[in-house]
Amino acid sequence: MLSETEMLAPDFVLTAADEHTVNMRKLYNEQPVYLLFWMSGSEACKEQLAAVQRVWNTYGKNIYFVVVSLDGNKQDAAAFMQDVLPDRPFYMASVSVADDYGVTAVPSSVLIAKGGQIARQHTGVMSGRELAYFIEKRMHDAAP
Repeated sequence: MLSETEMLAPDFVLTAADEHTVNMRKLYNEQPVYLLFWMSGSEACKEQLAAVQRVWNTYGKNIYFVVVSLDGNKQDAAAFMQDVLPDRPFYMASVSVADDYGVTAVPSSVLIAKGGQIARQHTGVMSGRELAYFIEKRMHDAAP
């Protein structure tokens, strides 16, 4: 069995709230990806999305931030995002996509190095400072 740091990130097509699509493989072949799985109505997810907002401005040019709702209802997800992370894109995905990443609870973070190697995963809330460290430290660890 491969350890998580030896696994390549599963590829899938994400659908944005405005219906445009993006391929995960295309993203992680261009630059690293911070992937966050969340659901509306979760206070823990609200906290994590607020932390993402704080670090997005710092790291957003060097890493893709991909926030993925596992909600079945796009309107609920959009309303939640408007309250927590306005003016930032988000994507919808099925629970099977989360299963492919081994997500068992939300919020769940996955850091994917450029090229597709899963650098690290974390379940639960990280503060803005912890998230910044998670991104910086793990990207240095995952650098070829």
